[in-house]
Amino acid sequence: MNNHFTKIKQIRYKALAFGVLTVFLLGFTPAYASTFKVSQENLVVKKGDVIKLVVSVDSRNNKNYTFKSSIKFPADLVSVHSWQWNDSWMPIVVAGYDSIDNVNGSIVRTGGYPGGIISQKEFGVITFIAKKDGKGVITLNGGDSFILNADGEDTLIK
Repeated sequence: MNNHFTKIKQIRYKALAFGVLTVFLLGFTPAYASTFKVSQENLVVKKGDVIKLVVSVDSRNNKNYTFKSSIKFPADLVSVHSWQWNDSWMPIVVAGYDSIDNVNGSIVRTGGYPGGIISQKEFGVITFIAKKDGKGVITLNGGDSFILNADGEDTLIK
């Protein structure tokens, strides 16, 4: 009988330890958990195609205010025709924070959001025009992108 109670105590301690560990791991989400997302990363195009890609930001419960996306694209395949900001964004039009380079394949856009955001929000829409038939990949240049909170801390997952 005493052996039975010992096993029950061991099971309770293991369950308690597992519960504490779970709360610890899930309760402390990393402060750096915000992301950018492009609606389509893999391109398959024919010459003359017009491709519109939505760029979104997800603050994942971090209150963020300033956002810089640096996106790479295959310059031999497509060129940027335009960028359209979504509502309420305040563009930051300064060298290094706002550019389109159709020769080297990059578009950089930086904007602020009044009052900050804590969830997912559309950042803008890139319109590309295909130069030729082919396949390519759109990627976020994480090293040149950031998502800043009120303290100026970068919360972007890189």
